[in-house]
Amino acid sequence: MPHATLSGGKVLIIGALGIVLLLLSLWARGLVHERQQRMEEVVQDIGSRWGGEQVIGGPVLSIPYTVLERVKDESGERTREERRHAHFLPRQVKIAVTADTEMRARGIYQVPVYGAKLELEATLPRPDFAALPGEKPAEVLWQQAFLGFQISDVKGIQSVPPVQVGGAALRPESGLPVRQVLTDGLFVSLDGSQIAEGTPVRFTAELNGSRSLQFLPLGEVSDVKMQAPWPAPSFNGAFLPDSHQITEAGFSADWQVLHLNRSFPQQWPGVSQRVAGWEFGVELLEPVDHYLKIHRIVQYAVLFIGVVFLIFLGMEVVNQARVHPVQYALIGLAVLVFYTLLLAFSEHIGFAAGYWIACAAVVGLISAYSRSALGGWRLAAVPGLVLLITYAYMYLVLQLEDYALLAGSIGLFLLLAAAMWVMRKVDWYALGAKPGPST
Repeated sequence: MPHATLSGGKVLIIGALGIVLLLLSLWARGLVHERQQRMEEVVQDIGSRWGGEQVIGGPVLSIPYTVLERVKDESGERTREERRHAHFLPRQVKIAVTADTEMRARGIYQVPVYGAKLELEATLPRPDFAALPGEKPAEVLWQQAFLGFQISDVKGIQSVPPVQVGGAALRPESGLPVRQVLTDGLFVSLDGSQIAEGTPVRFTAELNGSRSLQFLPLGEVSDVKMQAPWPAPSFNGAFLPDSHQITEAGFSADWQVLHLNRSFPQQWPGVSQRVAGWEFGVELLEPVDHYLKIHRIVQYAVLFIGVVFLIFLGMEVVNQARVHPVQYALIGLAVLVFYTLLLAFSEHIGFAAGYWIACAAVVGLISAYSRSALGGWRLAAVPGLVLLITYAYMYLVLQLEDYALLAGSIGLFLLLAAAMWVMRKVDWYALGAKPGPST
C-alpha cells in the first residue's frame, strides 16, 4: 500500500475550498442570467420599434343594449338604465398568413423578426338577442354596433385596406370601444340590424412582428394556414397544428380548431369572457440558444470541480505528490474561468467554437500549471487528459435534449466508480501518520 502524504486536516481544507468554489459558480450562473436578461431587453426594444409578439383574432360582433334595473338608495326605490354589450363570434374563420423573416441585430444580439401578409375571411351569425341567456334588453342600440379585430401590437401595422362586410367597404379605426373580449386592435362601425346569417367578412393586413405569431380560435370552426422561410419553428399555445412540414428552406403548418375545443361560448351578453390563454401559433426560435446551454453546463460545476480535486487527491495519495491548498484553489478558479470564456466567446462565434476554445485554454492552463505542482509532464498529463475527456463527454451530454439527465447521471456514476477503484486500497486512517522505524 502506498504511503500517503495527505493529512486529515488538509482533506478538510480541500473540501472547504470545493464548497467555496461551488458557491462561486453561482456567480457564473448569475453572469449568464445577466447576459440573457440583456438579450431580452434588446428583444423588447427592437419589438417596441419594429413590432412585438403578435396575437391575431376576430372578427367579434359587439352590439350595445340597455337594461332596466331597480335599485334602492336614500331617496327610495327607483329604476336605473344600464348600458351593456352583447358579443357574437363568427361561424367560420379562415386565416392565411405568408411571412418573410429576417434577423435584426443590435450589437452582438440578434432578434428574429417577420413581416406578415394576413388574409382573414369569416361569416357572421345573425345577432339574435332572444336566444341570449339571462337578461332581456330594454333597447338594442343597433346603430352603435361594431366589429372588432385583435392585433396585439398595433405599432406593427403597415397597412389595412377597408374591411369588406357584406357588400360594404368599411374604414377601420384604431382602438376598441370595449375590451370585454379583445384587448388591442382595430374596429369598424356598422349597423347591427343589417347583419344576416352568413354575412361574409374579409379583412386583410400587412403587419410586422417579432419572435412569435399566434391566433385566437374565435370561430365555430377556425382554420389557419401559415408559411414562412424559417427553418426552426416552435409550435406552441393551446393547440398544435394538424399538419406541418419543416425544411431548411422554411415551414408550413395548418390548424383547425372547433368551438367545442375551448371553454367560452359563441355568444353571450353583458359580461367579459376570458379568451386569452387559448392562443395557438408559432414561435421563431433561434437555431442555437447558447445561453440555455451555458446555463445547463454551469449546473454541472460540481462535476468539473470534483474531477479536478479527485485527480490531485489521487496524485497525492497514490503517487505521493505534494499539492498545496493554494494550488488547489488556483486550479479550481481556472475551472470557473471556463464559464466566463465560454460565455464571452459564444456570444461572438457561436456555442460550439466557443466551447472548444474555452476548453483548450483551461485544459492547457491546468496542464501547464500541474507540471510545476506535480514535478513533471508525466504526471501533469493525467489531469489534463481526464479533464479533456470530461469536457468532451459534457459536450455530448449537452447535445442530448431528451437523454441529457440520463447521460449526465451515468457520467457522474462512472467518475465516482473510477475514484473508488483508484483509491480502494488507501488506508485513510493512516493519513498524515509518520512511518514506523524500518526493520
